[in-house]
Amino acid sequence: MIRQYSFLIFVSVIIFAFFITFDADPQVETYRSITDTGTVKSVEMKENHLEIHTGKTLIKSYDKEQTVKPGDVITFSGKLMSSEYYIQKYQNHSYTTYLKARNINYISYPKSIEVKGHKKGIYSIRGRFTEILDTHIDRLYRSDSPIFKALFYGNKSELDEFTKTSFSRTGTAHILALSGFHTGIILVFINFALMSIPVRQRGSAACIILIIYAFLTGLRPSIIRAVVFFVIYYISFIKEQRYSLISSAFITAALMATVNPYYIYDVGYQLSFASVISIAIFMPVAQKYGIPSFISVTLSAQILTLPMVIYYFNVMPLTGVAANFLVIPLISLAMALFLVSMMFYAASLIIPFTFIFAKYVSHGAIMIKDLMLSVNIMFENLPYSYLENIETDIWKIGLYYGIILVIYKLWEIKIIKENLYEFEKLPKIIT
Repeated sequence: MIRQYSFLIFVSVIIFAFFITFDADPQVETYRSITDTGTVKSVEMKENHLEIHTGKTLIKSYDKEQTVKPGDVITFSGKLMSSEYYIQKYQNHSYTTYLKARNINYISYPKSIEVKGHKKGIYSIRGRFTEILDTHIDRLYRSDSPIFKALFYGNKSELDEFTKTSFSRTGTAHILALSGFHTGIILVFINFALMSIPVRQRGSAACIILIIYAFLTGLRPSIIRAVVFFVIYYISFIKEQRYSLISSAFITAALMATVNPYYIYDVGYQLSFASVISIAIFMPVAQKYGIPSFISVTLSAQILTLPMVIYYFNVMPLTGVAANFLVIPLISLAMALFLVSMMFYAASLIIPFTFIFAKYVSHGAIMIKDLMLSVNIMFENLPYSYLENIETDIWKIGLYYGIILVIYKLWEIKIIKENLYEFEKLPKIIT
């Protein structure tokens, strides 16, 4: 029943979320000076400042010597602005909704931050775990560690701007943004590592590991989507019911928007579900005409996501499809080798000689990573490989989707007529 009405549920929730979140003229206090105390949830190093998330407040500290860890209880004083400040002052609705999608209602630019103590809990556990993980990746991969941190759990703070720009221009930036692609690689690795365990127990273990992984990555919308997808698939498998990718996408998107209506403005949320829905709709079309699965997945994902990439990033990657054909297999192999190397590295803490295996496998991961970067740069340097500074309007994107929908519906009608014709010919063939 839910499968049949999944699209209607999705549309209803999205419309409702839009109406309760859109406020052209918010009547709230937007600016004041405060002194407050809170527990640090996460800390992220940006190019020229430190972002400290505590409660529903995002603290932006420009003190380069500031040392704060997740779980620390801090007192801070200075300017405090509500997220609506950016609408009233700068007419910047997108940044306000970006903050709200991350459960941030205020931003503080503190004059001072003082650590009062440390509170053990879920945030300190995550912070300590990522700190230990960073140390071990740095030890094994040294100067190559930034890209593997970005690929594994989304820590892009150490990644240079040249690499980020290169991926953006070739249409492969989604590789650096945690998504179902990364979760899928980890899931394959889990299934391989636990292959001796019965399927049902393996599925339960994979669910638990993926939930821990989602927590490790900071519960990003794209990772939440991927984990929920797998859990729905696992439940369908247990109950021996047919799994529908597109229905799961609509239901998951609706659930996330119900929990936090501001998710609908999050670029990661939009691109994540657009790619899945695009694959679910257009991959069968591509396969019907004999296009191999790997190529059809990449092609299908581009159809609904390309307008969003142009709108949000002002870049149109003309060689994006070709670049993805080569880059995705390479990065998948690099990620697999990275996970194997980290497994050997963990074993070396108990059995020291396994560090040799970890080192050899890490060399392989680095070689594949270097090849992947070279391929990406090659595509970037091709003449007319991308167009920059492209601006488009919402109505143009709407028109694009409208045309795509009409073309798809016409194709559906054509297939139905062909099937009816074959069905009508069947009695004559039999007789």
